[in-house]
Amino acid sequence: MTLLAAGRGTRVPAVLGIERVRDQVWLVSERITGRDLDHLPTESVTDAVIRDAWMQVSHLHEARVAHRDLVASNVVVDDDGEAWIVDFAHATGGAEPRLLDNDVAELLASTSLLVGPRRAVGAAVDALGGAAVARALPELHALSLTAGTRRRLRASGEGLRPLRQQVAISTDLDVALVEPFRLRSGLFPITTVLTAVGTVVGLVLVAGPGDVADAVATPGLRWLGLAVLMLVAAEVSRATGMVAALDRRLAVGWTVVARLSSLSAAVLGGRRAGRDDLIGHLERSGIARPDSRFGLRELRRTRAVVGTLAGAAALWAGWRQELDLTWPDHLAWLVLLGVVAGAVQLVTARPGWTRAADDGDRPARRSVDRSALALLTGGEAAARVVVVVAATAAMGPGAPVAGVAMTHFACSAWAGRGPAAGAPGTGSIVMAVGLATFGMPLAPAVAAALASRGLLVWAPVAAGLLVRRGPLRRRLSP
Repeated sequence: MTLLAAGRGTRVPAVLGIERVRDQVWLVSERITGRDLDHLPTESVTDAVIRDAWMQVSHLHEARVAHRDLVASNVVVDDDGEAWIVDFAHATGGAEPRLLDNDVAELLASTSLLVGPRRAVGAAVDALGGAAVARALPELHALSLTAGTRRRLRASGEGLRPLRQQVAISTDLDVALVEPFRLRSGLFPITTVLTAVGTVVGLVLVAGPGDVADAVATPGLRWLGLAVLMLVAAEVSRATGMVAALDRRLAVGWTVVARLSSLSAAVLGGRRAGRDDLIGHLERSGIARPDSRFGLRELRRTRAVVGTLAGAAALWAGWRQELDLTWPDHLAWLVLLGVVAGAVQLVTARPGWTRAADDGDRPARRSVDRSALALLTGGEAAARVVVVVAATAAMGPGAPVAGVAMTHFACSAWAGRGPAAGAPGTGSIVMAVGLATFGMPLAPAVAAALASRGLLVWAPVAAGLLVRRGPLRRRLSP
């Protein structure tokens, strides 16, 4: 790799020979008299020196060599003020563009700690051009950088945010046009919450307050504990599937946070607000909006296929068990309650709630590991079924597992329609009616429906709202 880089004019130590000592091979190279950038006096780290280092990087990448450890300590400045690239132990030849972009991101982060984001980015743009620096923006996040650079960024207290902003400014990138959703006063969020609360009150009144209170007062705590654990597993599986669909090195924990934030926006602001919110968060991690839309679309399609197959399996299991179906008590009141709740949501919905933000760009199609997506979405679907089964069992016996699973998938399909994600209000009614249809008494069915919908919808929404106001607010802001 050293010789390949030298062949394209990169300033690297000359290779003098190779020596073998038993089972070890030593590369003998010219000794460069000087200091690396990390140990160079501050006044010696001039713009000319940084620009010269980037010129060597441009020659290196012309040879399609990715250094893979391009930190400041591997840029040596000799006594004449010329920059040399050293230590090709991890280098790769014929490198794909992402590895080359990672080199740029690594050196940008490393040099910004020495001279600040403005000077670091300015020197890179002068040597490489704005397009090459802009392409490195997706790699400017923690998991793409070396452990040493991450530690120094944390110690600096600034992180990558100022550097990413400077890259956007210096390369005329219009990032973060999609603003994160902010809950504002308006009719839709108010009616969404009032519809959910009114539905709870209506269900309790129809089923009988005393009977519902008895079902809630003696829950199976172990079942509820299992439901909470499986809810966490479902969110982690969903986030991991998102990372796989986007094909980027994103922290799963942060992706869970972004997903919870977007869910709160989708429930309280409408589906479009939720999609825009998630795309905005991904954009701030360096993923372009067209690529985000492509990955999320593939994830939605895989989830739809897996959900359809899982629902068909639950239906087949119910058919084999020859489940008895009964009309729920007070069905007319339940239907009326559902119609009112759905009508309120539709009347107060904003026009265009089904359309995602679109800037006109179309991403080039790329391969997606569909087997991994299917496995992860299947794990998420299974975990959510367990959440509903456990929440139902906690409120009392009476509904077979196959019936509970069929009710859950029917409710999920219903929740996929309408202006707000999760179908606030109407989703709980569909769940209660389904459980009662499969033989569960109405009062425990209502309690189970409220518990399962509370876990699957409102608990994540509450967590998403806390994320916006908590310690991660700065990470999620533009």
